[in-house]
Amino acid sequence: VYLYKVLKQVHPEIGMSKRAMQIMNSFVIDMFDRIVNEASIITQINGKSTLDSRTIQTASKLQLTPGLAKHGESEATKAVNKYHSFVKGSSDAKLGSGATKKRVSQSEKAGLTFPVGRIARYMREGGYARYMRE
Repeated sequence: VYLYKVLKQVHPEIGMSKRAMQIMNSFVIDMFDRIVNEASIITQINGKSTLDSRTIQTASKLQLTPGLAKHGESEATKAVNKYHSFVKGSSDAKLGSGATKKRVSQSEKAGLTFPVGRIARYMREGGYARYMRE
């Protein structure tokens, strides 16, 4: 579902067969697993029990090609900045009388298509580190 949404954002005129989508999904899951496993190893080598964004960044640089790692780092930085500015802006805003807050997902706050909360849950359940930090 998320790969299709990203494809339509980047190339609205291009489609993808169900089989090709399954292959791409397998590729994404494999890369996720490789990067998080590498980050887990780095965390253990450093004698820490907290998996943080810097460790993920280092693991990504080790697992991806230099060009792809640089692009990913740039996009991740933009998403983190957007998330933090959203959170800061929403905490500064005052609600009028009777106004209700609309729930906004972490993905929406960061301007991302994929489910940030679900990815975090996979990382927690996978036991890659004792603790995780944003």
